[in-house]
Amino acid sequence: MAPTMTPTILIVGATGNTGRSLVKTRLIRNTNLASHRILAVTRNTDSPAAKEPAKVSGIVLVQQNLGRDR
Repeated sequence: MAPTMTPTILIVGATGNTGRSLVKTRLIRNTNLASHRILAVTRNTDSPAAKEPAKVSGIVLVQQNLGRDR
């Protein structure tokens, strides 16, 4: 039998305005998603904005800058 995979949700820009709102209002409070793993992409996992999502069980912060180098 093949192993089952945990459903995963990817949020790019998790500490920006839209991503932060999504994490707070849609995912953290939605008990239907409690069994999902959430990958939250942010430019800086050490930023103050990244501290709150990092406290939530099931959310994994991933540091990656997807923009152009300036």
